[in-house]
Amino acid sequence: RGADPLISRRANEWRSASTLAAGGTTMQEVAICVMNSVHWYEAVFRTHGLSGAPADGMWTSRGKPPPYYSNAVTLDPSGRVAQLAALQDLEVALGWSWTVKDSFSVLDLTSLGFRPLFDAEWIWRDPPVTPTRGRPDTAWRRVTTEAELERWEAAWKENGSPADPRVFLPELLANRTVALFAAYRRGVLVAGCAANRSAEAVGFSNFFDVGDSDLTLAAAVNDAVRRVDITTQEKMSGLTMGLPMPPGFKLPF
Repeated sequence: RGADPLISRRANEWRSASTLAAGGTTMQEVAICVMNSVHWYEAVFRTHGLSGAPADGMWTSRGKPPPYYSNAVTLDPSGRVAQLAALQDLEVALGWSWTVKDSFSVLDLTSLGFRPLFDAEWIWRDPPVTPTRGRPDTAWRRVTTEAELERWEAAWKENGSPADPRVFLPELLANRTVALFAAYRRGVLVAGCAANRSAEAVGFSNFFDVGDSDLTLAAAVNDAVRRVDITTQEKMSGLTMGLPMPPGFKLPF
Protein backbone atom coordinates (compact mmCIF):
# COMPACT_ATOMS: atom_id res chain seq x y z
CA ARG A 1 0.00 0.00 0.00
CA GLY A 2 0.93 3.63 -0.39
CA ALA A 3 3.15 3.59 -3.50
CA ASP A 4 4.38 7.06 -4.39
CA PRO A 5 2.38 8.45 -7.33
CA LEU A 6 4.17 8.87 -10.64
CA ILE A 7 3.79 12.30 -12.19
CA SER A 8 2.27 12.31 -15.65
CA ARG A 9 0.99 14.82 -18.15
CA ARG A 10 -2.58 13.59 -17.66
CA ALA A 11 -4.77 13.16 -14.61
CA ASN A 12 -5.54 9.53 -15.49
CA GLU A 13 -4.73 7.08 -12.71
CA TRP A 14 -4.79 3.36 -12.05
CA ARG A 15 -5.42 1.31 -8.96
CA SER A 16 -3.78 -2.05 -8.28
CA ALA A 17 -4.99 -5.06 -6.28
CA SER A 18 -2.28 -7.40 -5.06
CA THR A 19 -2.64 -11.16 -5.55
CA LEU A 20 -0.54 -11.82 -2.44
CA ALA A 21 -3.15 -11.41 0.26
CA ALA A 22 -2.75 -12.86 3.73
CA GLY A 23 -3.13 -16.62 3.92
CA GLY A 24 -1.59 -17.39 0.52
CA THR A 25 -4.50 -16.55 -1.76
CA THR A 26 -4.37 -18.64 -4.93
CA MET A 27 -4.81 -17.27 -8.44
CA GLN A 28 -8.12 -19.14 -8.71
CA GLU A 29 -9.37 -17.44 -5.56
CA VAL A 30 -8.20 -14.06 -6.84
CA ALA A 31 -10.07 -14.67 -10.10
CA ILE A 32 -13.24 -15.39 -8.12
CA CYS A 33 -12.76 -12.14 -6.18
CA VAL A 34 -12.27 -10.23 -9.43
CA MET A 35 -15.49 -11.57 -10.94
CA ASN A 36 -17.34 -10.76 -7.72
CA SER A 37 -16.02 -7.19 -7.95
CA VAL A 38 -17.19 -6.91 -11.56
CA HIS A 39 -20.61 -8.20 -10.48
CA TRP A 40 -20.77 -5.31 -8.00
CA TYR A 41 -19.64 -2.86 -10.67
CA GLU A 42 -22.38 -4.00 -13.04
CA ALA A 43 -25.03 -3.72 -10.33
CA VAL A 44 -24.02 -0.13 -9.50
CA PHE A 45 -23.53 0.90 -13.13
CA ARG A 46 -26.97 -0.35 -14.15
CA THR A 47 -28.62 1.94 -11.62
CA HIS A 48 -26.89 4.87 -13.34
CA GLY A 49 -28.03 3.79 -16.79
CA LEU A 50 -24.54 2.55 -17.69
CA SER A 51 -23.35 -0.75 -19.08
CA GLY A 52 -20.07 -2.58 -19.56
CA ALA A 53 -18.75 -5.65 -21.32
CA PRO A 54 -15.74 -7.99 -21.17
CA ALA A 55 -13.22 -8.04 -24.02
CA ASP A 56 -9.47 -8.48 -24.35
CA GLY A 57 -9.18 -9.66 -20.76
CA MET A 58 -10.89 -6.56 -19.36
CA TRP A 59 -14.30 -5.32 -18.39
CA THR A 60 -14.83 -1.83 -19.78
CA SER A 61 -17.52 0.82 -19.82
CA ARG A 62 -17.56 3.91 -22.02
CA GLY A 63 -20.00 5.85 -19.88
CA LYS A 64 -18.92 8.32 -17.21
CA PRO A 65 -18.83 6.22 -14.02
CA PRO A 66 -19.98 7.28 -10.55
CA PRO A 67 -17.29 8.48 -8.12
CA TYR A 68 -14.69 5.88 -7.06
CA TYR A 69 -15.40 3.60 -10.03
CA SER A 70 -13.16 2.84 -13.01
CA ASN A 71 -13.89 2.63 -16.72
CA ALA A 72 -11.76 -0.52 -17.02
CA VAL A 73 -11.21 -3.56 -14.77
CA THR A 74 -8.71 -6.25 -15.74
CA LEU A 75 -10.06 -9.81 -15.71
CA ASP A 76 -6.93 -11.75 -16.65
CA PRO A 77 -3.29 -11.39 -15.56
CA SER A 78 -2.11 -12.36 -19.05
CA GLY A 79 -2.69 -10.73 -22.42
CA ARG A 80 -1.09 -7.44 -21.47
CA VAL A 81 -0.41 -6.38 -25.05
CA ALA A 82 -4.09 -6.68 -25.97
CA GLN A 83 -5.11 -4.94 -22.74
CA LEU A 84 -2.80 -1.99 -23.38
CA ALA A 85 -4.12 -1.68 -26.93
CA ALA A 86 -7.71 -1.73 -25.65
CA LEU A 87 -6.88 0.96 -23.09
CA GLN A 88 -5.39 3.12 -25.82
CA ASP A 89 -8.64 2.82 -27.77
CA LEU A 90 -10.62 3.65 -24.64
CA GLU A 91 -8.50 6.76 -24.07
CA VAL A 92 -9.46 8.01 -27.51
CA ALA A 93 -13.16 7.38 -26.86
CA LEU A 94 -13.35 9.00 -23.42
CA GLY A 95 -13.33 12.75 -22.96
CA TRP A 96 -12.53 12.94 -19.25
CA SER A 97 -9.90 11.84 -16.75
CA TRP A 98 -10.48 8.19 -15.92
CA THR A 99 -9.06 5.25 -14.01
CA VAL A 100 -8.16 1.60 -14.58
CA LYS A 101 -8.55 -1.09 -11.91
CA ASP A 102 -5.64 -3.51 -12.35
CA SER A 103 -7.07 -6.53 -10.53
CA PHE A 104 -3.82 -8.53 -10.63
CA SER A 105 -1.29 -5.71 -10.19
CA VAL A 106 0.63 -6.60 -13.35
CA LEU A 107 0.18 -3.61 -15.67
CA ASP A 108 2.55 -0.68 -16.01
CA LEU A 109 0.46 2.12 -17.47
CA THR A 110 3.02 4.91 -17.21
CA SER A 111 3.63 4.69 -20.96
CA LEU A 112 -0.02 5.66 -21.48
CA GLY A 113 0.34 8.68 -19.20
CA PHE A 114 -1.25 7.14 -16.11
CA ARG A 115 0.00 7.32 -12.54
CA PRO A 116 -0.71 4.96 -9.61
CA LEU A 117 -3.65 5.99 -7.44
CA PHE A 118 -3.37 3.35 -4.71
CA ASP A 119 -2.52 -0.30 -4.08
CA ALA A 120 -4.80 -2.75 -2.28
CA GLU A 121 -5.16 -6.46 -1.55
CA TRP A 122 -7.83 -9.07 -2.07
CA ILE A 123 -8.82 -10.75 1.20
CA TRP A 124 -10.09 -14.34 1.04
CA ARG A 125 -11.98 -15.82 3.99
CA ASP A 126 -13.16 -19.42 4.23
CA PRO A 127 -16.08 -20.11 6.61
CA PRO A 128 -14.66 -20.78 10.09
CA VAL A 129 -15.67 -23.93 11.96
CA THR A 130 -16.51 -22.09 15.19
CA PRO A 131 -17.29 -18.45 14.35
CA THR A 132 -17.39 -15.88 17.11
CA ARG A 133 -20.44 -13.79 17.88
CA GLY A 134 -20.87 -10.10 17.17
CA ARG A 135 -21.30 -7.38 19.76
CA PRO A 136 -24.59 -7.79 21.62
CA ASP A 137 -25.11 -4.02 21.80
CA THR A 138 -24.97 -3.59 18.01
CA ALA A 139 -28.05 -4.25 15.88
CA TRP A 140 -27.57 -4.79 12.16
CA ARG A 141 -30.37 -4.12 9.72
CA ARG A 142 -30.58 -4.30 5.97
CA VAL A 143 -31.23 -0.99 4.22
CA THR A 144 -34.64 -1.35 2.57
CA THR A 145 -36.13 2.12 2.08
CA GLU A 146 -35.04 5.26 0.22
CA ALA A 147 -34.92 7.21 3.47
CA GLU A 148 -32.63 4.60 5.06
CA LEU A 149 -30.46 4.63 1.93
CA GLU A 150 -30.06 8.40 2.09
CA ARG A 151 -28.95 8.19 5.73
CA TRP A 152 -26.60 5.31 4.94
CA GLU A 153 -24.97 7.12 2.01
CA ALA A 154 -24.67 10.36 3.97
CA ALA A 155 -22.77 8.51 6.71
CA TRP A 156 -20.65 6.73 4.07
CA LYS A 157 -19.70 10.08 2.54
CA GLU A 158 -18.95 11.74 5.85
CA ASN A 159 -16.65 8.95 6.99
CA GLY A 160 -14.03 8.64 4.29
CA SER A 161 -15.80 8.74 0.93
CA PRO A 162 -16.75 12.32 0.02
CA ALA A 163 -18.65 12.62 -3.26
CA ASP A 164 -20.96 15.26 -4.69
CA PRO A 165 -23.19 13.14 -6.96
CA ARG A 166 -25.04 10.20 -5.47
CA VAL A 167 -23.41 6.80 -5.91
CA PHE A 168 -26.03 4.45 -4.43
CA LEU A 169 -29.36 5.00 -6.12
CA PRO A 170 -32.70 3.60 -4.88
CA GLU A 171 -32.83 1.10 -7.76
CA LEU A 172 -29.97 -0.79 -6.10
CA LEU A 173 -32.29 -1.84 -3.28
CA ALA A 174 -34.34 -3.93 -5.72
CA ASN A 175 -31.36 -6.08 -6.73
CA ARG A 176 -31.71 -9.39 -4.89
CA THR A 177 -27.98 -10.16 -5.23
CA VAL A 178 -27.00 -6.94 -3.45
CA ALA A 179 -27.55 -5.77 0.12
CA LEU A 180 -26.53 -2.69 2.07
CA PHE A 181 -26.27 -3.08 5.84
CA ALA A 182 -26.35 -0.49 8.62
CA ALA A 183 -25.27 -1.02 12.22
CA TYR A 184 -27.11 0.75 15.03
CA ARG A 185 -26.07 1.17 18.63
CA ARG A 186 -28.67 2.65 20.95
CA GLY A 187 -30.56 3.78 17.87
CA VAL A 188 -27.60 5.62 16.34
CA LEU A 189 -26.05 4.63 12.99
CA VAL A 190 -22.44 3.65 13.78
CA ALA A 191 -21.25 1.67 10.74
CA GLY A 192 -22.22 0.18 7.42
CA CYS A 193 -21.10 -1.92 4.49
CA ALA A 194 -22.26 -3.35 1.18
CA ALA A 195 -22.44 -7.00 0.14
CA ASN A 196 -22.97 -8.68 -3.21
CA ARG A 197 -23.47 -12.33 -4.07
CA SER A 198 -21.93 -13.55 -7.31
CA ALA A 199 -21.72 -17.11 -8.64
CA GLU A 200 -18.92 -18.28 -6.34
CA ALA A 201 -18.51 -15.74 -3.58
CA VAL A 202 -20.06 -13.13 -1.33
CA GLY A 203 -18.07 -9.91 -1.49
CA PHE A 204 -18.01 -7.06 1.03
CA SER A 205 -17.07 -3.46 0.29
CA ASN A 206 -17.83 0.18 1.02
CA PHE A 207 -17.17 -0.17 4.73
CA PHE A 208 -17.50 2.85 6.94
CA ASP A 209 -17.21 3.34 10.68
CA VAL A 210 -18.69 6.40 12.36
CA GLY A 211 -16.10 7.48 14.90
CA ASP A 212 -14.52 4.60 16.81
CA SER A 213 -17.05 1.81 17.08
CA ASP A 214 -14.53 -1.04 17.51
CA LEU A 215 -15.97 -3.06 14.64
CA THR A 216 -13.50 -5.35 12.88
CA LEU A 217 -13.34 -7.31 9.64
CA ALA A 218 -12.61 -10.68 11.27
CA ALA A 219 -15.51 -10.42 13.70
CA ALA A 220 -17.84 -9.37 10.88
CA VAL A 221 -16.92 -12.30 8.66
CA ASN A 222 -17.30 -14.76 11.53
CA ASP A 223 -20.72 -13.39 12.40
CA ALA A 224 -21.84 -13.43 8.77
CA VAL A 225 -20.88 -17.08 8.35
CA ARG A 226 -22.66 -18.00 11.58
CA ARG A 227 -25.89 -16.56 10.24
CA VAL A 228 -26.00 -18.20 6.81
CA ASP A 229 -27.79 -21.46 6.14
CA ILE A 230 -25.71 -24.47 5.09
CA THR A 231 -26.44 -24.10 1.34
CA THR A 232 -25.26 -20.51 1.27
CA GLN A 233 -22.37 -21.27 3.60
CA GLU A 234 -20.93 -23.76 1.14
CA LYS A 235 -20.86 -21.04 -1.52
CA MET A 236 -19.65 -18.25 0.73
CA SER A 237 -15.92 -18.72 0.22
CA GLY A 238 -14.57 -15.36 -0.94
CA LEU A 239 -14.72 -11.90 0.55
CA THR A 240 -13.38 -8.89 -1.33
CA MET A 241 -11.96 -5.49 -0.48
CA GLY A 242 -9.39 -4.88 2.23
CA LEU A 243 -11.06 -2.45 4.61
CA PRO A 244 -12.35 -2.92 8.19
CA MET A 245 -15.82 -4.45 8.23
CA PRO A 246 -18.34 -4.52 11.07
CA PRO A 247 -20.01 -7.58 12.62
CA GLY A 248 -23.56 -8.68 13.12
CA PHE A 249 -25.35 -8.33 9.80
CA LYS A 250 -27.46 -11.14 8.48
CA LEU A 251 -27.04 -13.34 5.40
CA PRO A 252 -28.24 -14.70 3.05
CA PHE A 253 -29.96 -11.96 1.15
